Amino acid sequence: MMDSVLLRERAGVLKKLLDQYAKTDKEVAGLRFSLSWLLLKVRLGIVATPMDWRQIPGSLSFSEGTLQKYRDLEDAYAKFKIEITGGETEVLRNLKQKHPEKD
Repeated sequence: MMDSVLLRERAGVLKKLLDQYAKTDKEVAGLRFSLSWLLLKVRLGIVATPMDWRQIPGSLSFSEGTLQKYRDLEDAYAKFKIEITGGETEVLRNLKQKHPEKD
């Protein structure tokens, strides 16, 4: 089940970073455009059921594009994508416990 409050929070963080970096990076501006309809739907509370992982635009911008240089943006995108696709799974929680993030 989706956590709509957490999803809105994740969408807000992602939108803020997209807006910030889009001012100086055309690839970020393109990603912001691609995600704009989805971020709006989340903000309006229209997204009520988890979406399929492949329906979320932008993965290639990080894996094949140049956006991995923005670690905070990549992290915000990943967290948003996890939430909009149904939240953390048991497998992901276990993996995170075995390999905690390093700051």
